[in-house]
Amino acid sequence: MESGAKMNSGSRLLVEVRNRGDILRVYGADFAMSMDRELVMRARELYGAQAQVRRVSDGRFQIAWEGVSPFGQIPGGRVGCAQSLLATLGERVKRMPGVAWLAELGAEWIGCDLPVQAGGVMLGEDLTVQAARDMEISEMVREAISEARFSIASQPVCNVEDPDLVLYRECLTRMHDREGCVVFPGSFIPSLERSGLIRWFDRYVVRRVISLLRERADLSLGVNISALSVVDDVLWESTLIDLLEAPDVARRLVFEITETAQLERGRGRFFANRLKQLGCRIAIDDFGAGYGVDTGIEIHSPDVVKIDGSFLSRAVEGEEKTSYLTRIVSLASDIAPLVVVEGVASEEDLQRVRGSGAVWAQGYYYGNQCSMPD
Repeated sequence: MESGAKMNSGSRLLVEVRNRGDILRVYGADFAMSMDRELVMRARELYGAQAQVRRVSDGRFQIAWEGVSPFGQIPGGRVGCAQSLLATLGERVKRMPGVAWLAELGAEWIGCDLPVQAGGVMLGEDLTVQAARDMEISEMVREAISEARFSIASQPVCNVEDPDLVLYRECLTRMHDREGCVVFPGSFIPSLERSGLIRWFDRYVVRRVISLLRERADLSLGVNISALSVVDDVLWESTLIDLLEAPDVARRLVFEITETAQLERGRGRFFANRLKQLGCRIAIDDFGAGYGVDTGIEIHSPDVVKIDGSFLSRAVEGEEKTSYLTRIVSLASDIAPLVVVEGVASEEDLQRVRGSGAVWAQGYYYGNQCSMPD
């Protein structure tokens, strides 16, 4: 067969996740199986109308064409065909949320004169370096969880007129390295979001907060979850069942959706509504920054909107910036019945919050982030 000739009828391409051993070691069996399922799903979306896609074994799936392969005219023949397929599959996956973008793929033609190995990686060189770093950080997080090196601090959301009147306490996760030093979420959350592990991590934190609420009937707690975690699927099912069976816990739990990622249109609102039906409250975190405004609009009737602290910090610059704070508070009030201004660090900050029309505030003025109150 010449380099540019058409593929034989009945061509089959075996695709393999070459780094599955690393994925399994770092992320675990459930994660690796999720990657397998996602890759098969992506392949079916791309080629399902032209070929049959089936899982062969862990980390391996086959794409089979009954007739002539649509890649038969690609320069480079069999190798070029396989490389083009992997590049197409990788490009599709890379643009979509999920975990499959971490896979390094190779392929082998089976239904041709001779099997030909086609090396292919779904990521560009810069993303490959990023993926390796994300894998390293994710392994560090998994080890910290298994070794009980995560703690939960809290900070109250207080009434601007009566600081003893607390709406709820926001839970803040802190990872500790083996020397006991604190590693703040900003150091590892972006990697978890990129790798798709953020939902697994958010579920872990949510379940810890639920345990705290079971132990302390006097507490109302807020827990941060990424917009990427606001998806109604099997991962959350056991947690939702627990909340259904414990309405006294659900009504004291506030889910704060962070601004660092974009909420999936439609699915995010459905999941948020399901949480509200269970009695939980929904808060939009860091409104005005990142994807905060988009999330507030998409959720449709959240219970709480939290104004990003940058609006308050800029208010010291003069009347114009103070008016920005007032306007963003007014906008938030049209979206949710409860508005919180974050970043209150002084009496002067508190006065500006009062002047903006907000009723609730949060920040170091009310104390440093600390463990749960006695």
